[in-house]
This record gives sequence, structure tokens and C-alpha cells, in this order.
Amino acid sequence: MVAGVCSFTQLILRNRIGISIMTSRSLFCAQADSKVQFTLVVFIAAILLFTGGCGDVNGVRGTITLDGEPLKSAWVQFTPLDKGGRIATGQTGPNGSYGLKTSRTVTEVFPGKYKVAVTTGMVTGEDERGRMTKTEEKVPEKYNAKTELEAVVKEGANEINFELTN
Repeated sequence: MVAGVCSFTQLILRNRIGISIMTSRSLFCAQADSKVQFTLVVFIAAILLFTGGCGDVNGVRGTITLDGEPLKSAWVQFTPLDKGGRIATGQTGPNGSYGLKTSRTVTEVFPGKYKVAVTTGMVTGEDERGRMTKTEEKVPEKYNAKTELEAVVKEGANEINFELTN
């Protein structure tokens, strides 16, 4: 059991920090008393899991307005124009503010140039003929299907606001 925990901690250390701090059987794993070793391993793993992403995250937040009014319940998508980026999406709140995620829990967005699309037209289901039904699109095509918007994400926190007009 303890050897498995050591291997697990080594994997966490490699993934979180990007380097291997421990070798396959480090002195830490080989010489520690099993209760002390287990406690120490759990403590280190908890610290790395709960603090590993703090500080260097390239987060993107901002506000979107349409004709000067906050655009609520809109989806925003950043599509990378540079290699190595990932698509990031978010939804605006009642005050038009948004925050991006690249997955369900990851808020880091890679630095680079992005094409940005904003839409309020969401598929809501099908009608009796089997055709898709959508909510009303309030945003002009030049900001979604034929978007002209672009943004640059830099290292660290980013606030990127969009003032859209009809």
C-alpha cells in the first residue's frame, strides 16, 4: 500500500510541477516509517493538489455589452489562431460579465491570438417536424457566425471587454 502511495505522489509531483522531484524509489520512500511516510505523502499530495495551480494562471475575464447594455446569457468562445492553444468558452451573467474555461474545471487560457465569437442563439430542442429550435439571436453575425472579433491573451490575468453594436 505504502509503495503505491509513493508512486502516486511521484506521479502528482511530476504532473503538477513539471519535473520529477523523486526517483522511482527515493530515500523518502525507502527509509521512512510506514505511518510517518503515509502521513507525509498524504500531506504533500494535498498541498500540491490544492495549491498547484495558483499564481501563474492565464485567466480571461471581461464584460460584454450590446448597444451599451450588458449582454446577459450569451456564450463567448475564444478559438486559437496560434498553434498549441485550446478553445475556451464562457457564458455571460446578468451584468454581462464572463470568465473563460478550457474544460469543465480549467480556467487557464494559453497566451496567444484568438478569434472571438459571441452568440445568444442556442439550440433548445426540436419541433414536431424534427427541426432544431433555437433561442432568439440578439447578436449580429459579424460577432458570431462571421465574427470579426479578435483578442490577444497575455501571461497572467487578462480583462478583455467587448462593446458590441447592432
